[in-house]
Amino acid sequence: MSKDGIVAVATLILLGVVSHYSDPYNPWINLLARVGNALVFLYILWRAAGKSLVAALTNRRAAIADEIETLAARKAEAEAQLAAMIEKIDSLDAECEAILKESHAQGEAIRETLIADALAEAEKIRNAAHRAVDSETKKAIQDLRNQMADEIVQSVEADLKKRLDMDAHLKLIDNALKKVVLN
Repeated sequence: MSKDGIVAVATLILLGVVSHYSDPYNPWINLLARVGNALVFLYILWRAAGKSLVAALTNRRAAIADEIETLAARKAEAEAQLAAMIEKIDSLDAECEAILKESHAQGEAIRETLIADALAEAEKIRNAAHRAVDSETKKAIQDLRNQMADEIVQSVEADLKKRLDMDAHLKLIDNALKKVVLN
């Protein structure tokens, strides 16, 4: 047996004897025996498991310190990512504004182009309508002239037939037709 074992057994025997030594019950001696018993028990525990308990607590302390460092690094990384995201969101807001302005400007340009094209098309239609009206007017005037010439010729022919003979009549018709056609 080791020196520690002998001390522990001797102490337990001494405490047992002391606790039962006095004939009348003495609470102080009982308390002293119990405290001594608890101290011997703790001493035995310390000798048996003290080093492993200290090692376990030291390892646990180191593990907690490592975990705190890891969490601090992760927190710093998360904060950096958050700052990057906030900056990205701010840049996206600015980019959205720029895109909105650009699309508005493009819309205005398209609108102006459509209006200019519509006005040009309307001008072409108006010019085509004027040409058609002028053409129809000239055609109507020409048709009216031809109709009036035919009526005049028929009227003059009928009048001359009454007044002239046939040879003179043919000569007069030819002269009248030449004048009407040449004008």
